[in-house]
Amino acid sequence: MRPKKLVISAFGPYAGRMELDMDSLGQSGLYLITGDTGAGKTTIFDALTFALYGEASGENREPSMLRSKYADADTPTFVELTFSYGDRIYTVRRNPEYERPAKRGGGVTLQKADAELTMPDGRLITKVKEVNGAIREILGVDRNQFSQISMIAQGDFLKLLLADTKERQSIFRDLFQTGRYQLLQERLKEETGRLRRSCELEQAGVEQYIRELVCEPLDPFEPLLEKAAKGELPMPEIEELAERLIAQDQKMQMETEKQFRKTEEELDKISRSLGKAEELERMHAELSGAQSNLASCMENLYEAEKRQQLAQKRKNEGEELAQNAVRIRMEMPRYQELEDKKAALQKTRQELQAGMQREKKLSEEQETQIRYLESLKEEQKRLMQAGEMRERLQNRKERVAQKLGKLQSFGNDLAAYRRLGAELQKAQEVYRKTAERAEQAETAYRRENKAFLDEQAGILAELLEEGKPCPVCGSLHHPDPAEKSEQAPTEEQLRKSETAFREAQEKARQASETAGNKRGEVQAEAAHLTEELSELLAAEDSEHADSETGRGEHEKLPGARELFLPGGNWERKLGEKFELLSREREQLKKAIQDEETAVRRKKELEELLPREEKKNGELQKAYAGLREELAAARSREQELEKQLQDLSNRLTYHSVKEAENEAKRLEQQKQDLDDALEKAGKELQSRQTEKASLEGQIRQLSGQLKTFRPEEKEALSDRRAKLQEEKNLLTERQKTLHTRISGNNSALSNMREHSGKLAELEQSLSWMRALYNTASGNIAGREKIMLETYIQTTYFERIIRRANLRFLAMSDGQYELKRSQGAANNRSQSGLELNVIDHYNGTERSVRTLSGGESFKASLCLALGLSDEIQASAGGIRLDTMFVDEGFGSLDEESLRQAIQALAGLAGGNRLVGIISHVGELKERIDRQIIVTKDREGGSRVRIEC
Repeated sequence: MRPKKLVISAFGPYAGRMELDMDSLGQSGLYLITGDTGAGKTTIFDALTFALYGEASGENREPSMLRSKYADADTPTFVELTFSYGDRIYTVRRNPEYERPAKRGGGVTLQKADAELTMPDGRLITKVKEVNGAIREILGVDRNQFSQISMIAQGDFLKLLLADTKERQSIFRDLFQTGRYQLLQERLKEETGRLRRSCELEQAGVEQYIRELVCEPLDPFEPLLEKAAKGELPMPEIEELAERLIAQDQKMQMETEKQFRKTEEELDKISRSLGKAEELERMHAELSGAQSNLASCMENLYEAEKRQQLAQKRKNEGEELAQNAVRIRMEMPRYQELEDKKAALQKTRQELQAGMQREKKLSEEQETQIRYLESLKEEQKRLMQAGEMRERLQNRKERVAQKLGKLQSFGNDLAAYRRLGAELQKAQEVYRKTAERAEQAETAYRRENKAFLDEQAGILAELLEEGKPCPVCGSLHHPDPAEKSEQAPTEEQLRKSETAFREAQEKARQASETAGNKRGEVQAEAAHLTEELSELLAAEDSEHADSETGRGEHEKLPGARELFLPGGNWERKLGEKFELLSREREQLKKAIQDEETAVRRKKELEELLPREEKKNGELQKAYAGLREELAAARSREQELEKQLQDLSNRLTYHSVKEAENEAKRLEQQKQDLDDALEKAGKELQSRQTEKASLEGQIRQLSGQLKTFRPEEKEALSDRRAKLQEEKNLLTERQKTLHTRISGNNSALSNMREHSGKLAELEQSLSWMRALYNTASGNIAGREKIMLETYIQTTYFERIIRRANLRFLAMSDGQYELKRSQGAANNRSQSGLELNVIDHYNGTERSVRTLSGGESFKASLCLALGLSDEIQASAGGIRLDTMFVDEGFGSLDEESLRQAIQALAGLAGGNRLVGIISHVGELKERIDRQIIVTKDREGGSRVRIEC
């Protein structure tokens, strides 16, 4: 995968749209991403990672935090990446979730996260989930693997180098997906614990069943049972003891059963004899009762004959009651007619009352509708002229807007002019200072030059010798030679002073030129502003021509200085003019809105009035119809009242209910008399039947009791009681034996079953414990390496081999990384410890003993080795771009050269490596650069220099 073009908009520190042509960096080699701290160097890799996977590279950067705080509200946040994979080109565009201004109305709305992927054939894949799947399929790695392969991240250089076994386990678990081996270890641990608990439960169960074995009190086997319960007997002996107890109880059970059957046969014979005696005794008691009942029956028979005679006498009274009830029933239809008339009258009165209420309501509605129509017509008259002023108000509003636009434009130009004036003052101040320094440098140079020339005599005097001619005058004697001053400058000092003077003079010239150019810009802008101001003031004069004397008498226009200094009378007047025009614009806007509202209301009234007039006519028609209905109802009420009075005068009772109740009362009296006669007849018949039955029973019982002897029953009862007691004792004995036999049988069966399960579980536990101890590295006397760690050592060895290819070169063959083959002790986990071999002295020691620069080299090589291994283990994927973030500040000149050489080797072939750093030496060594700068107004900018 190789990035070709990266577009960033309102992302991280980048406020606007930034476009990076990654193809301009070439196809291979090193390039530098440099800039101020915090400017956004690492954000470039964040943007690239976000475009591919929808997440930033760092764990502490959430997608919701990617919206630039410097961006304008209307600037969209997105990242667009064009990349190649093989000979195919893809373009992916993403935006995170963020708040943006709503397109309709005010306030903000939530912009949902979205993604688009353009395939080489032009096909477009949308939606975040589908794009994520397509990217994963194209590149062959997920976000975490991509970050580990393509980014040696800031602050992570020493993390892998100095980690212990436990920390490396966690790192490799995520990178190489070895968590399933850790899961296997946990499963083995859980299964070992489960089997141990199962063994304990089964053992407890077997012991419980042994304690359930019981025997007869004082039985010879009782001491053996106590030893078995304490666990002092082996299981085969316990099983044999249980079998002997069961056989002994079964024999006793058979003897008890035989004795029980014999007792039961004798008891049955005694019970039959006693039953006959009890039956004769019952018959004797029954005879006495029948004789007593016959006496009472004779008295009841006499009373029944008297009641039957009385009921027969009242039979004629019932016939008369029945005739009266029939007469009332014949008048019932006329009572029903009376009730119908009352109901009709009630209904008519209710209808009349409801109609009167509707009449009142319709009358009020009609009056309200008339008043409403009048108000609408009055409003229509007031709005007859609506709309005529709208065009004039609109024209006036446009003229006011044009004037405001000119004032605003002048204000913007004035602000720009004042900024330009401030720049001129700054340039003039720079020129003044450089001119002063140039004058000072010139004065110093001329002073030193004069001193240098003045000291030439002293220099010549040093060369004079007595007797030799002077090179100036030729004299052989030198009575008073000049002496050289110690403060005199040398020729070298004089040249430096002259150079400083020339440089200061050149800077003063450049500053003068800059200030002059800036002054020209200020003067040109002042002339332009003066012209604008003249036009504005002339326009103001024309508006107030009635009160002004004309253009020639207008206030004098301000000069360049007055334009620069705020607070002038002309500026105050323009400000007041701006405020007046603004208020007038708002007033015109409101007047136009009122006018448009009046026009809409006028149109509404034109449609509303016909409907309301129609509604008024319908109300009048309904009111007239209702009055006709009320008159008819009053007539029906009077007629029903007359008919009701006539019918009531002809009837005995006042209502059908009263007549019905009287008829029912008479009929009930008749029925009561009939029921009394029937009841008296049945009672008399029943007493006669009872008398005959009692007389026959007495004759029969008297014949059967001729052989009755009460003394035999007592002897039979005593014998049966004794036999029953014996039977109960035998029954309890049978129950006891049965319970003991069943319990011992059950305990023996459960002991055999659970002892078998216990043996199987103990065997499984032995195998599982050995397997778990092996997988978790808990074998006594051996190095403690867990299964997962053992798997991870394979990856670790390959990472170390890849890292040593660079580490040996970067350390001039002195150092080589090596996995520690032994642990510090056999009590803690090991296997992923890292040592370093020093080939200069042949020692092997911990990597923690390396110096700061050496640690950086080792950690860089290890990180690069890790990246190579992840890329290889991902299935031969092709990622031709890599980033290295910071970490070079602690290296000396030679170490820096070696590090760059190693990275250049990494970038060989078709790989492009970007170094993210602000180290100055790297800027001089690497020509291709992506430069990130902070903008004074907020945000950052980026450019490519090759």
